[in-house]
Amino acid sequence: MKKTDDILEACRLLEELDVCPELERVPAAEAYGRVLAEKIMAGIDVPHFRRSAFDGYALRSADIKHASPENPVILRVTETIPAGSRGRYLITEGTAARIMTGAMVPKGADTVVKHEDTRFTEKEVTCLSPMRPGNIVEEGKVVLGLSGNLGAVAVGLLRIGLPYLKKLCGRTDIGFDGAESVLEEPLKKAGKSARILRGRAKIRDGRLVFVEIDNQRNGSVSPMLDCDLLGEIPPGSSGMEAGEKIKVYFI
Repeated sequence: MKKTDDILEACRLLEELDVCPELERVPAAEAYGRVLAEKIMAGIDVPHFRRSAFDGYALRSADIKHASPENPVILRVTETIPAGSRGRYLITEGTAARIMTGAMVPKGADTVVKHEDTRFTEKEVTCLSPMRPGNIVEEGKVVLGLSGNLGAVAVGLLRIGLPYLKKLCGRTDIGFDGAESVLEEPLKKAGKSARILRGRAKIRDGRLVFVEIDNQRNGSVSPMLDCDLLGEIPPGSSGMEAGEKIKVYFI
């Protein structure tokens, strides 16, 4: 058995292997990093009723199709719909309903404009840009195709609508242990690259899907999804100091 603690050398060794994964059935909770072997069709409507995902105004997208800052569209507000409630009035041309997160989108409305994207008074709302009709997951429609590995969002969707997957491509586990990586230089901004020289790695079919940064200053662990050997610090990161540890995982 060949051994190495160098990530680049490990990748080279993996490329020399003839890996032919078989199809297998696994619980959706264990599907992270797997590759779908068939398209996944929605078994139910999600959500089962049209629900607003944020505070805003429910309206007809056709009414604001030509809205712009230079040509704003003003709609009459007919009511306020609290979370968990349904509206009393049909949304018709020129009207809108103030709606809270979790409330049922009223009949006649096909989109919700975020509260912060409007100007408003108690009786009117002004829209400054067009909106497309809202997207929902419909029963019988393809919700996941065959491209790439399953990430956290996809697995979450599967666990909601399809608790057990029929077919996924299997993967051969090939692992090696090495030293934990350390940063060569401080990283202060999101988007700058950290060269990963070596690390304690878990390799599966040679794909690096996430890197954990162990920030020694506050003990936090920050994942970097779908990155390569020159991983980028994720957006919103406060940066890292030289010498802080990085753990590398291949899946």
